[in-house]
Amino acid sequence: MQFMPWAEYWYNTTYLAAAKCTSFKVMYQRAPPSLARYISGETAVEVVTQNLINRDEASKQIKFHLQHAQDQISKFDNRFRRPSEIKWGMKFI
Repeated sequence: MQFMPWAEYWYNTTYLAAAKCTSFKVMYQRAPPSLARYISGETAVEVVTQNLINRDEASKQIKFHLQHAQDQISKFDNRFRRPSEIKWGMKFI
């Protein structure tokens, strides 16, 4: 549960093809805040360094697993999809 906010951040800042922007932008009408990656030696405080390293690793893992889940859902859904033909002039009753 400790990584739930990071998963939510990643999901809300991922580009949505249908909306042609992120869900964050749809909601707040601005680009989402970006998170800078940790650069080694950036801070002299060991606890801060470890927290930033853990944050970056959690973010990377969350992105991987959520993308994998989306790919699996698409793969499953696309098994049953087939192109359909539209015949113009047909009347529906």
